[in-house]
Amino acid sequence: MKYNTANFHGTLHMPEMALNLCAFIYFDTGSDESHHKKDKKSAKRTNKQLDTFDISHANKVVQRHAVELAMEEISGTVKRWKYYQRGLDEDEPGPEFFPPTLKAPVVRFTHDDGHNDGTFQYKTCSRMVGVENYSYDSNTLAFILDMAKDLYEHDGVESFEAYGTLDIFSPTCENARQHFYAKPYCEGKPWNDWAMFDLRDPEANDPEARSRVPAQIKCFLDFSKIPADNAIMKEPGFYAIVEPTFPNPAYDEKWWSRLFDPCFKKPCTIPGFGNHNYQELVNIEKIVDTAAVVPDHKNPNHRAFLRMVPISLWADMFEDWIMEGQEDDDGHNNH
Repeated sequence: MKYNTANFHGTLHMPEMALNLCAFIYFDTGSDESHHKKDKKSAKRTNKQLDTFDISHANKVVQRHAVELAMEEISGTVKRWKYYQRGLDEDEPGPEFFPPTLKAPVVRFTHDDGHNDGTFQYKTCSRMVGVENYSYDSNTLAFILDMAKDLYEHDGVESFEAYGTLDIFSPTCENARQHFYAKPYCEGKPWNDWAMFDLRDPEANDPEARSRVPAQIKCFLDFSKIPADNAIMKEPGFYAIVEPTFPNPAYDEKWWSRLFDPCFKKPCTIPGFGNHNYQELVNIEKIVDTAAVVPDHKNPNHRAFLRMVPISLWADMFEDWIMEGQEDDDGHNNH
């Protein structure tokens, strides 16, 4: 069986988790399948001998990549090996910018006209199967309703919407789109992606300490139409309610693997919600990267997680390990 994870971008999903969500026929996997077309053409250029097919195909793929890179070098367009340097002249226009978009399912929060105390009603606007189960957990819902009440009483905001999907487009890569999902219900289970957020506090003792924080996304909120001066003291825009993590200082957790960063969530500090996790409201512009995070099942703390170090750093980590060297009892370097 082939596991197609085309739409599981924002976090690490195991095959069994993917199967629990639903059959892949319900997701658009066309973009994933299209990535195989070039490799299939390279396979047809081999001698197709069974004993040497693997190495022959690998050689053809490498040769194709070399030609593609050479053509990009000649054409002078965006170079994939210079992600932060577009390679364009200053006078030439840069890549077209596509703003982030929020997508369904949509939960519409509307002030109840029969109450003057800031009471809000909410309704899920979707034709999805099981829409009656699409409801936020009590902690997230209380967070939203508290903000709704403040915005109504202070600023007269009578309605806003929460979304289940965020699409972010990269201005440096053509047709590059990153999905983040924050759905309380999707084919029987919640689907809450992780991302890396910039949560730096300029007033903290170490302002850079929280520059890259793994956090799980609970929902997306469209606050683009709220007044600039508002009760929640946030600029108009798209926001996410997230459950951030904090580094696990335990020695055994920190050093058992270099490929995983141990972290944990903190409990909610609001009386009556101690069984839930601490949450923050963060602008989506604070998203700096995707994140692969899995539960730390052997840890007695059920709020403990392991964030996988990005694969882009593995080569540098291996080089650092080689350069560290290991000395034996006589002071000789073992490398």
